[in-house]
Amino acid sequence: MDEYTKNKELFLAQKQAEKDAYLNGVRDALERLPANPSEFSRYLTIQGRLPDYSVGNALSIVRYCPDARVVRLYANWEKLGYKPKVGMKGIPVLVPGTEYTRPDGTRGRHYDLRKAFDISHLQGSPAMPLRPGNRVLLRGLMEYQAGGWEYTSVKDGPDAQYDPSTNTISIREQQPIQYLFPALAREISAADLMMREGGTYEDVLPRAVCIAWMLCSHYELPPANLKLPQPEAVMGADARDYRRQLDRLRLPVMSMVNSVENVVRRQERAKEAETDPGPAREDKITEMELI
Repeated sequence: MDEYTKNKELFLAQKQAEKDAYLNGVRDALERLPANPSEFSRYLTIQGRLPDYSVGNALSIVRYCPDARVVRLYANWEKLGYKPKVGMKGIPVLVPGTEYTRPDGTRGRHYDLRKAFDISHLQGSPAMPLRPGNRVLLRGLMEYQAGGWEYTSVKDGPDAQYDPSTNTISIREQQPIQYLFPALAREISAADLMMREGGTYEDVLPRAVCIAWMLCSHYELPPANLKLPQPEAVMGADARDYRRQLDRLRLPVMSMVNSVENVVRRQERAKEAETDPGPAREDKITEMELI
């Protein structure tokens, strides 16, 4: 065996060992979660901050950097002009690689182990992303209406409450954002889960609370009126199903974050239009508009 082939095989063996260590760490973390409420809450907090990261990568981040806020691959930080501090080893994450063809003709994809870094790992002090304003957060949540539910305001009662019999979410008037946002996120999540999956309000409530917790984490708001359920109430009893159950929490968070970002983008476009209105045009009222 020549030196090149020997070095290549050693390199590939080392990379496979690193990937195996990552996968074993994720499996062990998954198996611990149902019996460990504190680890479960840490996972939800990190996954909420980083909803576009897979369950496995979020668990790896919890393990190596439990206080992570903004995590990106080395190359992505470098494009923004930042580099890790000297000696930082980074967080192992699995990212999609090249596609390949299996012997039966179906397509598959390789996954590569890379190193990611939290904003706290970087040289200098990069600014944290700005959180959208309170009105934008609430508008974005309320525009996420997969089930077409209605909203009503009440003077007394719970902070927010979904009534399946009327498909209505009632909101108590004059609340501070730290109480209204968590409650509204919980009830919207419950209404959404019932619409998509069926079941009763009590059936979906544990997962709705987890989704609301993750949204609070994403927007740096305290989950003031949320009490997390026991992990097994969400993850079930079958270890083979743990990852899928956690993904069922992550995906609605991504959708609701996108709803908020859509409101942010609309506001940005409106501001641009105010500063650059473009050529004057004559507005005409059509017959359709008069109906």
